[in-house]
Amino acid sequence: LGGGGMSRVFLATDLSLDRQVVVKVLSPELSVGVSAERFRREIQLVAKLQHPHVVPLLSAGDADGALYYVMPFISGEPLRAHIAREGPMNVDTVVRILRETLDALAFAHSHGVIHRDMKPDNILIGAGHAVVADFGVSKALQDSSSLRGELTSVGIALGTPAYMAPEQAIADPTTDHRADLYAVGVVAYEMLTGAPPFSGTPSQLFKAHLADAPTSIKQRRSDIPDALADLIMRALEKDPAQRPQSAAEMVAVLDGVTTPAGTLAAASVSVPTAADPATSPPRRLPKAVLTGALGAAIIGVAASMYAARSPVIKSAQSLAITPFAVADGDTALVRLGQNLVTTMSANLDGVGEIRVADGTSVLSHAKANGTSLSVQDAVDIAGKLGALSAVHGTLTRAGELVRADAALYDVASPATPVVRISVTASADDISALTDSLTWSLLREVWAKGRAPTPNASSIDTRSPVALREFLEGERLFARTEHVQASEHYARAVAADTTFWFAHYRYWLSRSWWGNPSDTSIVNRLLRHVDSIKVPERLLVSTVFRARSLTERIRQLNEISVQYPGFVEVQMSLADIYTHDAMRAGYEPREALEPWRRVAAMMPADLNAANHILFVCMSLGDVACAKDALAKYDAILQADSAAKSVLARGVRDVIAFALSGNRDRMGDSLLRAYPKDSLFWLFLGFDPLRDAPLLSVLPDLSTDLEKLRRHAADPASAGGLSLIPLNSLVNAIRGDLAASDSLPAVARYLPPFVRGTLDLTLAPVAVLVELQGLRDPSRATATAALRTIGSPGLSRQATVERRWIAAVSGLLRKDSAMVRTQVAELRSDTTRYARIAMRSIRALGLGFSGNTAAAGESLLVLERMHGDSTGKVWGAFAADRLLGAQWLTEHGKPAAADSLLRFTQGWAIAGMAGAAYPIAGAAHLQRSRIAESMGNRDKAVEYSRIFLAAYDLPSPRAKAWVDEAKARIKRLGGTVDNVPATTVPLRRKPE
Repeated sequence: LGGGGMSRVFLATDLSLDRQVVVKVLSPELSVGVSAERFRREIQLVAKLQHPHVVPLLSAGDADGALYYVMPFISGEPLRAHIAREGPMNVDTVVRILRETLDALAFAHSHGVIHRDMKPDNILIGAGHAVVADFGVSKALQDSSSLRGELTSVGIALGTPAYMAPEQAIADPTTDHRADLYAVGVVAYEMLTGAPPFSGTPSQLFKAHLADAPTSIKQRRSDIPDALADLIMRALEKDPAQRPQSAAEMVAVLDGVTTPAGTLAAASVSVPTAADPATSPPRRLPKAVLTGALGAAIIGVAASMYAARSPVIKSAQSLAITPFAVADGDTALVRLGQNLVTTMSANLDGVGEIRVADGTSVLSHAKANGTSLSVQDAVDIAGKLGALSAVHGTLTRAGELVRADAALYDVASPATPVVRISVTASADDISALTDSLTWSLLREVWAKGRAPTPNASSIDTRSPVALREFLEGERLFARTEHVQASEHYARAVAADTTFWFAHYRYWLSRSWWGNPSDTSIVNRLLRHVDSIKVPERLLVSTVFRARSLTERIRQLNEISVQYPGFVEVQMSLADIYTHDAMRAGYEPREALEPWRRVAAMMPADLNAANHILFVCMSLGDVACAKDALAKYDAILQADSAAKSVLARGVRDVIAFALSGNRDRMGDSLLRAYPKDSLFWLFLGFDPLRDAPLLSVLPDLSTDLEKLRRHAADPASAGGLSLIPLNSLVNAIRGDLAASDSLPAVARYLPPFVRGTLDLTLAPVAVLVELQGLRDPSRATATAALRTIGSPGLSRQATVERRWIAAVSGLLRKDSAMVRTQVAELRSDTTRYARIAMRSIRALGLGFSGNTAAAGESLLVLERMHGDSTGKVWGAFAADRLLGAQWLTEHGKPAAADSLLRFTQGWAIAGMAGAAYPIAGAAHLQRSRIAESMGNRDKAVEYSRIFLAAYDLPSPRAKAWVDEAKARIKRLGGTVDNVPATTVPLRRKPE
């Protein structure tokens, strides 16, 4: 059943009575110096406790030096799992669980037994009732040990830091049953609010329990009856004398909280009330425990207990765990050697002064080496990641066991290992192997005293199934196969719903490609975000709480500076610069540096390589793009196991675009094309930016048609997904009729594809009409409103449709349509609705003739809209194009150009397809602006971009083409070498 630092837990069958029992086997480290016979006698005393809410101890003993004890198997779950799954609990349920728990404590205390480790893990919920497990085990272990006080270094006599009474934290020998009441107060606080009153590292928790006032529980949850709230806050008093003095006293108060009918009663029970901790100064321990300078000294000692007890040798203060080598090429052991990087790194990071290099970065560097690592390879990796030393080892199979031999090498002088260790464990039990290696290494690198308990704050699962699935997810995540990795993380979460780091990795891997996530997993992560490590916690908080792109970028940069080795924040920062920041006025080149940092930390990461390539393409920097393509290609070629046809397809498209040799591009795409994917991911470069890349568009358009015709099943989701891609490509080129076929095929697409397509193409028709390329039609509004209220339509998509209908009404002077949609948007409190309403008002001003005011209004709106983390895509495109036109007309070209700068690199900038119908007009407008500002070169460049890309103009756009050609000639340029189309205009969809 898993286990923790104290024991391994097994489900077994008692053959004598044919019943299921639980066997807890204490870790070997805790058994050192313990008399097995004395331990058994101590357990016998506890075993006499017979109570309905106490899990009895059946027997105890030792087997080959391993101490164990046996309990009945309780069918149910720990309270910890219930809180994790459900969050804050119903008050009636909390009162019932507390009453049964305290009833058990009252009985045990009356028999002289103190629990000393009360926490949600030791309260089991079975058949609707609470039973308390592990009574007296900590005391039995301590009292039977010749080491006694030294056991505090492994956290047994001390209990669990998050639930530890102040007197217990400082190992006060007078600690009594009231420490259990304090722990129950912490548990009650957590049941009602979803989190304990304090969080942090063990040393931070010790300090908080000693000196910090907990936030009043009424501030965290206002519906708690006053009597219950007062009881919990009294239980959390620092001074034991100010707490309830017995469990029976607490039960009496709880009996008054509920009526005989079982409903909540008014808080009429008279309970001594402590000062409100929200307004009073922090409480202090009584003089009997802390006085003057001695008290301050004890607080300092307790807070630094874990960190300062046993300083680690210098070379081990910063280390990298590298993959263990396998002599005979055993595939299973190779995987085990890689998994040990993840598990040992998590175990060791943060123990005392030890800091461990990011395991994902280590695996990426190891993968780039391509072969089994030598000692020098391991040392080189550690040096590149800024570590002082490297752990390098080998695995050797011995029947069902595996022997792990490892050594720590100082990067500065690697010739002789600093320490050597060797352990043996089952080849199928990575937890046991990891724990043994971790403990063995800690013993060797600790300079004095006894090493502390290894960290369990990230890979915090006791489920072998959850651990196995998590590690497979980590392997795939390191290979940039995020979607596949997320499936394994989800299985890990299903196996252990309290495995918070697996929740985090699931969210991260799903969000990377914008895939829909299981909201129950994400919501649990957000409720328990304090349970994951600080860097990951800060990243989650930034992503979910930052209200603007600028705020998100600032916070990500701050985390990046604070945790320079945290690769995920570097990836997030690079990604936002690439796909979002250009909308807020940032330059695309700003994305290069963070991506290069990611590539340095993870040299085998395909994701970093292709993003660098895309950014170079968007900049029109052919030399940069070719260099990036070579590195991207090298990663693909080195990874014989890479199965991503999409990755190889991207590589082929860009290679053909850069080389100009596109004779075989269609065949290459056909081979690479996965039928169940969004094929427009191939359009990962900006074809509007640089002339050498522009002429790929006609060939790409032709080949997309070819692919669709040759698809094995043209009606499949994959075959149909080529239609919107082809429509987007042709929209850039001026052919706006291709989108007419989209409504007929949308219903066949998978929900995620359909939802993305929905936001991408819904505004196309009204954007075409806004440019005067088609007459306004009521059908545009009708089509937009038809699907409002349909299952699965997001609030963002609903707002987009109302905006489309309202703008269609403005164009057709249908005031009733406009009023109806504005009224609907006014009742919507989302930021999407506020943006849409402001856009409609400003466009209405412009259409009524007040273009000066409209231009100013759209400029202000789009400065806010561009920096927002949510977009109304149709409004984004329309407001920027028309705002730029109106500002130019009124002599404000610089402001006008600021609205259109996002066009540089927009194909990778997360603009959705709404930007493509205005692509031609936007570049032509930038040409006009440049000429008005006297920038002849830019005016010619933008006109040439317009002509090269806009090669399938509709008849109404002929004047645009003539204007661009005339401007080029007038300003001294030539149109002779502008690429010409080779594809005839297709007026009707197939």
